[in-house]
Amino acid sequence: MAAIDWTYPGSDPFYASVCDARKIMMQGFQRLQRSDPLKAIVNHIGHTHLDVAWLWTLGNIKLKTARSWSSALRLMEQYPEFRWIQSQPQLYKYIKETQPEIWAQVKQRCRRLVPRRQRASGLPA
Repeated sequence: MAAIDWTYPGSDPFYASVCDARKIMMQGFQRLQRSDPLKAIVNHIGHTHLDVAWLWTLGNIKLKTARSWSSALRLMEQYPEFRWIQSQPQLYKYIKETQPEIWAQVKQRCRRLVPRRQRASGLPA
């Protein structure tokens, strides 16, 4: 992460730095594979965190939650290997109450692809 230039996300220098970071990561993986007889497996897991006690209104939090969760669901559709966790119980409640179509998709994913929605903080699936 330190190799990524976050100055202007989405810019050419940003994407170039992402490529550089990937090279660094791959070098580290290669070192692990050569030194570890068990052949380490590394997973990257997406996580959504919204600071519900920040400066946004409750309506904004609910909209940001819906947008974030929709993005995670789309990424799961686009990339079968994508994994995602959500560790804020209150956001589950907001989605269930205000976004029934998203809630239905989340429940479907949980039933169908339990390993891809990792449990966090001991929360039930």
